Amino acid sequence: MRTLNLKLITPARTVLEEEAEEVVANTRDGQITILAHHAPLVSILKPGELLIRLNGKEKPLVVAGGVIEMFENTLVILADTAEHVAEIDLERAEKRARELVEKLKEKSKLDINTYTSLSYMLERDRTRIEVFKKWRK
Repeated sequence: MRTLNLKLITPARTVLEEEAEEVVANTRDGQITILAHHAPLVSILKPGELLIRLNGKEKPLVVAGGVIEMFENTLVILADTAEHVAEIDLERAEKRARELVEKLKEKSKLDINTYTSLSYMLERDRTRIEVFKKWRK
């Protein structure tokens, strides 16, 4: 079994540091799969599911943007936020998403920075909801 070293770090904490056979992430250029000894890579993460595979088991997480770098068989993910599926509070995410949709309906009253920030937060919460429902059946 060929593995890579994986480090997932947010401004608040180191979410995980472990070996993985495969990591699937959503980047600006589309979904990518990183395997052991992948070519050097730097890319920007989009909010979405991050899937880690090792020994036939899958570990899903939600990341809300950031940067991914592969170098010398080490994958470092610097994410704005990252959560294990078990950490997601579905009710809270759904409530926040509804509130953000309402705020965004008043687009004409919002400056571009506020609109962009609210849109990003909505995408993050919708991703949380989607990944939670996919994995917490």
